[in-house]
Amino acid sequence: MEYGSTGVNPIVCLAGDFDADGSFTLNDAAHVAEAQFNKALLPWERFSSHAAFLASLSGGRRQLAPVESKGLDTAVLLSMKMGATALQVDVLIERADHLEGVWKAVSVQFSGGKIEKVAMRQGSEGQITAQYAGSFFQAAELSGSGAVFPTGLVATVTFAPGTDMKGLRIDDVSFNTYVVMQNDPKCHVAQDVKCATSLPKVKSVEVKTVDEQKLPCAYTGWLKMLKC
Repeated sequence: MEYGSTGVNPIVCLAGDFDADGSFTLNDAAHVAEAQFNKALLPWERFSSHAAFLASLSGGRRQLAPVESKGLDTAVLLSMKMGATALQVDVLIERADHLEGVWKAVSVQFSGGKIEKVAMRQGSEGQITAQYAGSFFQAAELSGSGAVFPTGLVATVTFAPGTDMKGLRIDDVSFNTYVVMQNDPKCHVAQDVKCATSLPKVKSVEVKTVDEQKLPCAYTGWLKMLKC
């Protein structure tokens, strides 16, 4: 949260990039926790030297100019729709190619407003740690279990009174907006079983108006419950 609020990286060791994806995100904390249970490798366990580590980096998604990263060959769509109350929005994650996907960490910067509450809509109660400051939030599972979560509805965000909800957007240019995806959604992390992750390019989808949300849903079954 400090890095997202100040723009100053507080981690000296490897600039906090413990998952070796070229950037400092909340997934680095999750990665370190997994390493304690032999479910992930730290950079000094994967590379012969610091130079080899630097040469492996993809360039990093968490910067002002979004870039395509190694591993996942599709962008990720972040969208939001109006929630149950006038001051709430639901945040959704989806692969741009609409294939099955799973995420490990998410961070969303909104165009304005002050967040008052973030309710995660996946995992068991309290399983996913969600933090927020100002108009951005981030969330990940930090116990070291290596848990991942399916694309779809991920969180309901409540804003403070006075927020311009009609003008609210997801800022996909901000370095506070990213999604850490697991490359293979069928990979199950365990002792000595590591699952690769990526920081794909993120694209935001405009918020739907109340009238647009009344249009017939194009999905059926469980997809209808997640996306409509």
